[in-house]
Amino acid sequence: MHYCSLRPLVLICLLSFVLIACDTTAPKKTEPEPAQPAQTVTPLEPLSTREHIAKALEMFAEGREDDAKNHLREALTQSPGNQTAKKLLAQLESDPVEYLGAAHIEYRVQKGDTISGLAQRFLGDELSYIALTRYNNLAKPSLLHVDQILRIPRRSVPEVEVSPTASQKPPAPQLDETTHEIARGLFDRGDFTAARQRIESAYPASTPPPGRLRQLLVHAYAAEAGNFIVQKRWEEALGTLKRASAISPEDPSIADQLALVETNRAARSLFEQGQAQHREGNLEQAHASFRQAVDGSPENLDFAKAEEHARIQLVETYHREALSHYRREQLEEAKVYWQKVLRIDPENRIAPGYLSKVEEIQQRLRALDAE
Repeated sequence: MHYCSLRPLVLICLLSFVLIACDTTAPKKTEPEPAQPAQTVTPLEPLSTREHIAKALEMFAEGREDDAKNHLREALTQSPGNQTAKKLLAQLESDPVEYLGAAHIEYRVQKGDTISGLAQRFLGDELSYIALTRYNNLAKPSLLHVDQILRIPRRSVPEVEVSPTASQKPPAPQLDETTHEIARGLFDRGDFTAARQRIESAYPASTPPPGRLRQLLVHAYAAEAGNFIVQKRWEEALGTLKRASAISPEDPSIADQLALVETNRAARSLFEQGQAQHREGNLEQAHASFRQAVDGSPENLDFAKAEEHARIQLVETYHREALSHYRREQLEEAKVYWQKVLRIDPENRIAPGYLSKVEEIQQRLRALDAE
């Protein structure tokens, strides 16, 4: 047989041998793959759209970008057309260099600079601080210090040289809406201080916010002052209300709060004055100061306790003085002190009895003198 005719037969035999070998090889025992635990997603707290946006900014301020994205996505689920949420999420999901451009200048941080202020100044939009923060690889937007060098996208820099002390331009109308939306979300969550700071950061002190923003700022001041009043932080409440009054001098609720704070502040001053007088041993003056403090702030238990303590001490002092004069037969002087006891302690049960005795003795003496 020719060699060429045998070649197919040899190939078939070899293939059969390989197949047999494969069949007789004991299969390897494979362990089942462990089941992967299902990922659990912590549900977001039920918030309104503006509250989700405010919460996102809060998360970003803490360096929690993923949480910030989740809140913004939820805001867009609720309100798909919300431009503020879209703009913020785009800054978080985009590459910051692609978003702002690679060409940049260097800027040296000055005292009083904030990343949001620089975003407003150079990018024309306060909320672009998110992109600017990521552009400079800052872990948190608050991590600025004087003389720190920041990269500012060149496309945002005017042709003329930029002065670090250049004044801010008045906010654009679209910024008013954005600021109101965010501040309102913070206010509705009860974070009145953050709401107030959000509005103030968008407007220079010489440029009061317009319309709804001004009204919201006054409400934030009033609510913040209310918290200070509950905590009896009168000086801070006074400063906050004065700023509110400067913006809205005709607001009756602000005027009422100011009157309340002024009264309690004066009462606190009288209380502290009474404490100093008490330490110096001036019981009469201390009691008078405590009494006025209680009149100004009757609900203050500290003032009431101090007044009661001083009154008890003063009654005991007057009674001892009266007895001393009584024993020396100085009856008029004794009467004066027991009358003082009754003036500050009308319910006193001892002084009336001694006064009756003194009056009886004086009547007998007058009768003897008349004989």
